[in-house]
Amino acid sequence: MKRNTETNAIILKSSKFGEINKLLTLFSPNLGIIQCSAYGALKLKSRFAGKLEQYTVVRVKLYQNKNSDFYTLKEVDVLSFFECVRGNLDAIFVVSFWAELLLKLGTGGEDKKIFSLFYNSLLVLDDKKEYEKSFVIFLYRYLYYVGIFIYTDCCSECGKTILDNEQSFVSYEDYHPLCKSCINYESFVVTPSIKEFIKNLMRNKISISINYSVSKAELLLIKKFLLNFIKFTTGLNFKSISY
Repeated sequence: MKRNTETNAIILKSSKFGEINKLLTLFSPNLGIIQCSAYGALKLKSRFAGKLEQYTVVRVKLYQNKNSDFYTLKEVDVLSFFECVRGNLDAIFVVSFWAELLLKLGTGGEDKKIFSLFYNSLLVLDDKKEYEKSFVIFLYRYLYYVGIFIYTDCCSECGKTILDNEQSFVSYEDYHPLCKSCINYESFVVTPSIKEFIKNLMRNKISISINYSVSKAELLLIKKFLLNFIKFTTGLNFKSISY
């Protein structure tokens, strides 16, 4: 079995391990989410010094330990450092949630798609500083990729096709889509402008989707809906966010 491997990765977690070592959780498009030890990383003259910060994108050479899914870091090069998550609390909050989402829900076998999503979302966040919109775009795409949430224009009660220029509703009881005629309990209102924003964010690259217009009020409604939906479907709470 080949134990040496080389891959790009995003550092999701980085913590002290023993007196001079670091324990890393890496997300790789080839290996998925893995754990890795960086021996001697905390030494003053370590070759890893300054290269293992959380949310850094790196190129790593790894050795897989015998009879284990645990890896040892042999070499690392920084590809992208992302200054936006080094001192900006809004950016730290957003990316911390993305990382916690992956660590708790996984990738659904879509490692390459979600790695690309995470990396490109970091690029856009660093460039545009659109924190709420970046949060929503990542979250919606992630849920779509792992098969947890797919928006539909068809009413779950009567089967009617809901046109783009019509309001539709999503029930807070079971999160099924409804038309205006079938609504009978508290629902999330999907306005034509929200529909257009959602279609655009799925149709285009993140660097393009981030430029589409949506009101701040509607953006916050989408965010609240998606977070409640995750809680409803998974039963999980997230430390990086308050419901």
